[in-house]
Amino acid sequence: VLSGMSEGHLGLKRALVLITASQLGAAFATWFWYFQINGNPVFTLGASGWVSGLLGYALVYTWSLGPAGNMYRRQLVQWGIYILLFGFFMGANNAAHIGGALAGAAVGFVHNRRSPTTKAEELAWEGAFWTSAAVWLCCFVAQAHYFAQHIGQFGMLAFGDALRAMNQ
Repeated sequence: VLSGMSEGHLGLKRALVLITASQLGAAFATWFWYFQINGNPVFTLGASGWVSGLLGYALVYTWSLGPAGNMYRRQLVQWGIYILLFGFFMGANNAAHIGGALAGAAVGFVHNRRSPTTKAEELAWEGAFWTSAAVWLCCFVAQAHYFAQHIGQFGMLAFGDALRAMNQ
């Protein structure tokens, strides 16, 4: 629901910028909370940070709709509370949830202004899209390289052996 609404309102390119900004906000909040404040670096994994960014964006978007967005906004606030409660009780990374939501809301404030988009802003969005695409490409290449270097550490060899044994 959140992805479809965000992409439908933003368009594909700006939706990628939203997801990238949300993921970066989640990563920064994780680093800040766990490493800078608590002095405890952690390994964290998941997409809930950028999903929370979609939630933050949707809250700003529904706010721009005025009274017409009240019902949807109440439901989004409930989802946000559920995400935080789930994170608290399951030990998930709530710093990432909050950081992603704040970054998504920031994109929402930039995108949902009342004034028309200028040519300079269009160029900035286009640049942000290509930067986002490059960031994701670099991440995928780095991940593939790391995985290729450490394949045995992930149990994939044992998984492959089990598949071969099943096929014999």
